Amino acid sequence: MIERIVAGGAGLARSSAGIVLVRGGLPRERVLARLTQNKGYRSGEVIRILEPAPERVNIPLPPSADLPLNYPAQLQVKQELLRETLLRLGGIDYPAEPIVPSPRQLHYRSSAQYAIWQGQPAYRLPGTHQLIPVGADPLVAEPLAKVLPIIGEVEAQEVVLRGSLLTGEVVAGVIAKHPPKLPPSWQEIAGVIWGQPARGRFWGKTRLLRGRREIKEDFGGLEASVGPASFAQVNPLAAGALYRDAAALASPGQRAIELYAGSGILSLHLSPNFGEMVAIEISPDAIRRGRQDAAHLGASNIKFIQADAQNFGDFLPADLVVLDPPRAGLAPAVREALAKSELNQVLYISCDPASLARDLGFLFNSGWQPTLIRPYDFYPYTHHLEVLVRLER
Repeated sequence: MIERIVAGGAGLARSSAGIVLVRGGLPRERVLARLTQNKGYRSGEVIRILEPAPERVNIPLPPSADLPLNYPAQLQVKQELLRETLLRLGGIDYPAEPIVPSPRQLHYRSSAQYAIWQGQPAYRLPGTHQLIPVGADPLVAEPLAKVLPIIGEVEAQEVVLRGSLLTGEVVAGVIAKHPPKLPPSWQEIAGVIWGQPARGRFWGKTRLLRGRREIKEDFGGLEASVGPASFAQVNPLAAGALYRDAAALASPGQRAIELYAGSGILSLHLSPNFGEMVAIEISPDAIRRGRQDAAHLGASNIKFIQADAQNFGDFLPADLVVLDPPRAGLAPAVREALAKSELNQVLYISCDPASLARDLGFLFNSGWQPTLIRPYDFYPYTHHLEVLVRLER
């Protein structure tokens, strides 16, 4: 029987041979699974569910949706995952607030990426090269659902979609060896860019094929530019709530710094609280979009700097530093600089409880204390969550 969900979304069970991690199993379920022996444990995939959990829901979810539970049960699992991870990996026993639910449980994703296989969109099964044709995707927002039936008509390896809940528009990125001919049905897509296959998405050569590279989306009352080649949160309604909360938690001051700023959507929310807002980001395209959005909104006190976050000590002093790192968490140099700084206030936004626990454990031993830990559900039906942490000396 599956006991609980652990970090990474697998179900934990125990047998006479030890720990078993089963992807696709939910708490209180009995399942038949195909297992592989690993060092110290066994892992595998569910073949058949023998006794389903009472909370299991039966809707056609994509393979990435590893929590097919009713919504209250999903939130309970995520709350426990966060508590256990912070304690086990970081030694942090500070109680987290109740998780903030997503405003939408379905149709929340404004961005999605699909492989093109035999003339139709397909999911890539996590951890494999296996493709599964897409029927309907109940997690994507209405603008994406509208164009999903036509995206397989282009000759490409993959198609990346970015829609806007604000305008209803969609822009697309096609990944192919050569710029493809766009089918007539794609006229309803507001803009299309092409990218050569590369190690990272759109890291190779790109070209605008038609229309616009970007559209506008609303994040908590502020409009920002988003596109298929740029990073922005895929659940703009949930992200907007977090950004507003972060701005409300920040004590006003003369100067604030945001590291890993992207296009500076959070900096736009914070800027009214400070005389100067410094957004540090390594991507020149994100800097371009951030400056464009700040000018459009009249946020003249935001200064965008293209630099590596590891060098943020060069831009101190500040009254506040905001951290929104990638899944790997803070670079060692950033943690060290925070430990040695004279800062008194930090806001940390994390998309991975494990790297957050590691970073908080280090900062805890360097004199920092959490005064608020608040999780947010950006990704219903998956084990993922975002966490907003306020730290003080």
